[in-house]
Amino acid sequence: MEGTVPDEPPREHYVWQPPDKPFTIHLAFEVIDRMNVEIMRGFGAVRRRGTEVGGLLLGRIEPGAHHVTVIIDDFEPVPCEYASGPSYILSPKDLQQLRKSLAHFDPSAGRDLYTVGFYRSNTRDGLSLDDYDLKFFREYFPDRLHVALLVKPYATRAGTAGFFFEENGSVKSDVSYLEFPFRRKDLTGEPTEDPEAPIAEPEPRKPPEPPARASAQAATAALFADAPVKPPDAPVKRHDEAKPIFASYQPQVPRNDIRAGWVVFSLMLVLFGVAAGYRFSGMPALTNAMPSSVDPYALNLTATRVDDNILIKWDRQSLAVKGGSRGLLTISEGEDNKPVQMDARQLQNGTVLYRHVAPEIHFKLEVFLKEQRSVVETSVWRMN
Repeated sequence: MEGTVPDEPPREHYVWQPPDKPFTIHLAFEVIDRMNVEIMRGFGAVRRRGTEVGGLLLGRIEPGAHHVTVIIDDFEPVPCEYASGPSYILSPKDLQQLRKSLAHFDPSAGRDLYTVGFYRSNTRDGLSLDDYDLKFFREYFPDRLHVALLVKPYATRAGTAGFFFEENGSVKSDVSYLEFPFRRKDLTGEPTEDPEAPIAEPEPRKPPEPPARASAQAATAALFADAPVKPPDAPVKRHDEAKPIFASYQPQVPRNDIRAGWVVFSLMLVLFGVAAGYRFSGMPALTNAMPSSVDPYALNLTATRVDDNILIKWDRQSLAVKGGSRGLLTISEGEDNKPVQMDARQLQNGTVLYRHVAPEIHFKLEVFLKEQRSVVETSVWRMN
């Protein structure tokens, strides 16, 4: 069937059409959304430049006498054990899995979607195929109509992407004919429907406002802070209308006073938590909170530096995260607060990348549960 260039691109695809080239690629926006999640997980996995990820592009090819159309509607990640460092260079073990995936999505198998090329993220300088990529491309994607997709991720803005393909027996590898932003809203002007790995974007600085009432928190674990929460069908209150108060770190109790001090402190903490929960929510306060060492609702919020970014992580296996309807991560640099709203799927992703500015940053994660209850934890990152 002869490939043609449609007059109007389908709404569900981004159409990549470099000027004066007989090659058109339709890339599904849904693929961009899901692939971005995989790419950002790798980007925030380790310090320095992050790890690269890659795999197969799936779809169909419509060749014509004078024009080729490639339609990409899915992808298949191929894992890498990173035996050669953070770059996406497959080991012999990795290549075995690649061959299995290629056989599974071979066009001869009669599938609607089959291999049309490969993709990888690019955390190196520039956006180009190196010698390993070219050798890999020729050996495992020998069809002259196969394509390669590179995506360069960034922490605070959309990544940059570009396609590469064979032309007159060779591949122009030093630069893509057409680079484009790898994010749905930058291509369509519409917000991404379901981004699972939110990136905290800086917001305009706001004048100081009266602080909100602080939630009760335990020093050793996350307690339920029964602050008023809007029901799911009600409009969500703007969380940037009041600044959150971050609880300071509790000083360590000297060993010679640990037994008596701990008893007094624990009693005061429990009484305060019960009174605050009852006051804020109007509901019976919790009386069966578990010790922190076995608390299944603990979020285990941490913040670590990854190159010029801060990687904020929390426990995806926490019962609060698994049962939470939504989450709010508040990032505070001095008097500047940046709220990051998350739905249930984004919350269960477990990570957020943030480009830091200040030498000290406070993070507060609040997970909203049923019955107008929430779990709160804070973490502080300081530049060494």
